[in-house]
Amino acid sequence: MSKELNKPILGTVYMVEENLTIERQFKDLENIKSKGLNTIVMWPPISPWDSKDGVSIAFDTVDKIMDKCDQLDLDVIVELEGQNPSFQFAPDYAYKAEHTTVSDRARHWVNYYHPEVKEAMKKYIQQIAHHYKDHPALLGYDVFNEVNFHSTDTYTEKAFRTWVEKKYKSITDLNKIWKRFYTEFDQILIQNFSFNYSKWSSLRHLLDFEEFRADSIQNFVKQWGDTIREIDDEHLIIADNSWSMTTFDTTILGNDDWKISSVVDSFGLSVYPQSWDVRLREDPCSIAQIYRGGISAGNDYSNKPIIISELQTHNQTALSKGSSVFDEIKLWTWQAFTHGATGLIYWKWNPFTSGFQVSGRGMTSSDGTPNQRADQAKECADILNEYPAYFVNRKVYNNEVYILYNPECDRFSDMVLPDDPNAYRNAIAKWYKHLWLKGLQPRFIKPEEINNLNVTKDSIIIAPFLSMVSQQTSLDIKDFIKKEGNMIVDGRFAIIDENGFAYEEAPGNLMDVFGYKEDDYLSPHIHDEITFDRFSKVHLTNGTSTLNTSDGDPIMVKNKNTLYLTIPFGIDKEYAPITDAIDNFIDNHLNKSILVTQKSAETDVVITHGKGLMISVVNYHASETEIRVKVNKKGQLKNLTKDIICHLTDNMVTIVIPGRDIACVVIE
Repeated sequence: MSKELNKPILGTVYMVEENLTIERQFKDLENIKSKGLNTIVMWPPISPWDSKDGVSIAFDTVDKIMDKCDQLDLDVIVELEGQNPSFQFAPDYAYKAEHTTVSDRARHWVNYYHPEVKEAMKKYIQQIAHHYKDHPALLGYDVFNEVNFHSTDTYTEKAFRTWVEKKYKSITDLNKIWKRFYTEFDQILIQNFSFNYSKWSSLRHLLDFEEFRADSIQNFVKQWGDTIREIDDEHLIIADNSWSMTTFDTTILGNDDWKISSVVDSFGLSVYPQSWDVRLREDPCSIAQIYRGGISAGNDYSNKPIIISELQTHNQTALSKGSSVFDEIKLWTWQAFTHGATGLIYWKWNPFTSGFQVSGRGMTSSDGTPNQRADQAKECADILNEYPAYFVNRKVYNNEVYILYNPECDRFSDMVLPDDPNAYRNAIAKWYKHLWLKGLQPRFIKPEEINNLNVTKDSIIIAPFLSMVSQQTSLDIKDFIKKEGNMIVDGRFAIIDENGFAYEEAPGNLMDVFGYKEDDYLSPHIHDEITFDRFSKVHLTNGTSTLNTSDGDPIMVKNKNTLYLTIPFGIDKEYAPITDAIDNFIDNHLNKSILVTQKSAETDVVITHGKGLMISVVNYHASETEIRVKVNKKGQLKNLTKDIICHLTDNMVTIVIPGRDIACVVIE
């Protein structure tokens, strides 16, 4: 490919608009360049208002934008799908009622499974690729921005039946697992899935539909990318999800980060820390988890470069409350590159000029004058532009610590906990924060990755609130432990298999590994001065109890290189003896060749390998802070950031960072 990501990308979405003069838009592009940005994501990719009839495909204005970008040495990512489809492949004059999704949660009204929509999309993508493939400013195509799909129409239902038949092969096997009585796969009706007594017998059909949605989105992205590659195999294919699936409900959009990253050249995330009822402005840990989750799914799993495809710039809407952005652009931006992102795109350059978000977002005033948010972006751009080779092909150092994330268990937990729908993700977040506060940056893995890990005696997997464990995962866990890996599990661990059937003995097929058998589940359970919200009553098999309740029930079970907690640590009450035991277990098994030894709760510290050993710090606190990192590498300490005190003495790096600032040093 002619334009690989051999330098860091820092850019902005630029909406080409009919109501702005071309002179104004050229000035915008010049301002973007003056702030050190090197890329725009251009949408829409066509300018139908230029056509003779005002509605057909035309390229006059967008071509002028492309040519101006080439003149300014700005790269362009052309965005094909993910915004208003009327500007893309589904103009209103060609739209039919039957093209509509049947859904209570779809973001887009166009049904990708409808055969006429499929053909329209293919033709549209071919036109775009043929038109742009030889343009010198082109970097790539974002084929699907903020991937999502949900519909229960007849075309989608037909595709789902085909998916189900491929999975189960036999209608008898399907009936046994779904607890149904079909004679043919064509009898499956999605409409009756959500009724109470449909869910009462089994949840597998609902879990299958969610998995089908994720597979559908993956297939759409692959098909659209393949259509481009038949015409242009020189430029990047990109698709992006919203947030990280480790942090937000996947059933809203139907996304799967791991699946999307496997079929593109570069994987992206949209991140809005202060929008849509999300308030993470002063929460460096939660933002770190979003970035870390995306990096785990893309860079670590698929070995694909990660781009933060949309980062919030300012207010959600003209009249919204609490969504303003002040000095956070610099912190959020640097935190992304700190975690190994190769690129970041701001949403967006100009504020909206119309619609629901009119005057919202943007790095300029309404007349196009860049503001303080653009200035913050320039501070980051100056570093990236001066040292580009240091910010590509980086891998986060995770001290061989992993958090096991199971999307199916995530969805299952939401289904059986309608009054506490975020319990599984809250458990994941609490464990991540516990490790993050120690300066550790665990990698998130899905169950199928366990068998591919390079296991050593220092490897640690933590499996929060993992009630659903498949037969295959049980075997992989056994093999991991046999290779001297270490594991912490908690709560009602491995009580059901992948089809939602309860194991007769829990933890399923793993009693010899973890040293206990579950006898009962109690909520609440009173222990001396504390009452646990959820408690698994167990008896020991070949494990040892290291902490008991006042009536003698084990709270923690140790067995060789495993630790089991009878309460779900991530969502139950804090209890010092449990926390201490966790810390002791981690400390005894942790790979400490490189180790953060001092940090504050307001600083994100990330160590990455690439060109040199890089230590990056983002300080959210208003005051100066000092961090220390023990390293295993000798060499020269190079400071990539200004006004930062740092030194390397006896394998200890000390960095002093001013309040609300960033630091980046490299040992070469």
